[in-house]
Amino acid sequence: ALERTAPVDKEYFACINKADRQIITTGIQVRSEMQRSGCSTDPTLSWFCDLGQGTLGVFEKVNLDIFLRDLDFDDQNKQVLPLKELERRRQSDLQLELQRGKNLADAASSGPVQEDEQQMLQRLLLD
Repeated sequence: ALERTAPVDKEYFACINKADRQIITTGIQVRSEMQRSGCSTDPTLSWFCDLGQGTLGVFEKVNLDIFLRDLDFDDQNKQVLPLKELERRRQSDLQLELQRGKNLADAASSGPVQEDEQQMLQRLLLD
């Protein structure tokens, strides 16, 4: 997305893009780990189990949305499913598992949610 606003050299753009991908990859991995544990492993990160109701949960979703949109823009010429769509699918599958009566840890550990996360991680690691 940086290319839209100012000319940058390819080396700088590649560096920024790689850093963004690493940040999002780490965030997805931490969120997954926390939700699968029911947020019992690190109380300071318990907001990951808030599912967007608290300030930090909402903030995380907004930031994730911004990063995913920028990365999707950067990858618009590639024949890949947008990250934003993969995240939407994960959220939908998580909600479906919760509606089936599972607690958050079990819902986050379900096959469909884990499959969605793996697709996102594979997509992020394309470059």
